[in-house]
Amino acid sequence: MPESHVHATLVSLLLRFLDERHGHNLGLCVYRDTATADREDKPRRINGYVPDVLALTVPASFTIIGEAKLHRDLDTPHSRSQFRAFLRFLRYTPDPHLMLAVPVAAHAAAYALMQSLQWVEGAANVEIEIVTLAGLVAEQ
Repeated sequence: MPESHVHATLVSLLLRFLDERHGHNLGLCVYRDTATADREDKPRRINGYVPDVLALTVPASFTIIGEAKLHRDLDTPHSRSQFRAFLRFLRYTPDPHLMLAVPVAAHAAAYALMQSLQWVEGAANVEIEIVTLAGLVAEQ
């Protein structure tokens, strides 16, 4: 299924936040699952799922998984399984972050969902950030 315009915009938002915060890091490797990314620039599967964005540093100092979700796709069995898989992976990485980009109307639902899944997966060490097109970032 082709990527929607809104989803592509949310992925771009994730990439912009990464660049603003970490673009100065010479060891930063950013992989993106976008229509224009070359195969070698796409993220690998993580516990069966391909994230929209994967950012790693060499040498390893932090790991960020970025995922973009439309409001209707946020709390589905597939999305819950995907988020849980990413949290299980991240909890064992250095300075782990899960960044979720959603429309403004989905901010509260995204925050509540991620808080719940973080507890279920025992991933209290994973920093969760909810990013919206309005530029809001909520950290857990």
